[in-house]
Amino acid sequence: MRKITYEKDINCKPGQTIYFGIDRLYGGWLATTDGDPITLNTLEDAGDEKEIERIEALIESNWGVACTAEDEQYVAEWLNIWGC
Repeated sequence: MRKITYEKDINCKPGQTIYFGIDRLYGGWLATTDGDPITLNTLEDAGDEKEIERIEALIESNWGVACTAEDEQYVAEWLNIWGC
């Protein structure tokens, strides 16, 4: 699993993170927000194709760093909450 830190847009706080390479999750990624994280399902349901394309382009760029144990725990907790 890897992560990328990014700014969603000019109105968002810096430091949001995309965690990717999550086999148990549809789309394989989740992104942090000020509340619950978002996933491909979240953005598809909202019809936000622009943000899906942006996140997937970042992932496909193969940029990012390895996740820490704390990152892996954060993702595991959300997967447990979602029953994945």
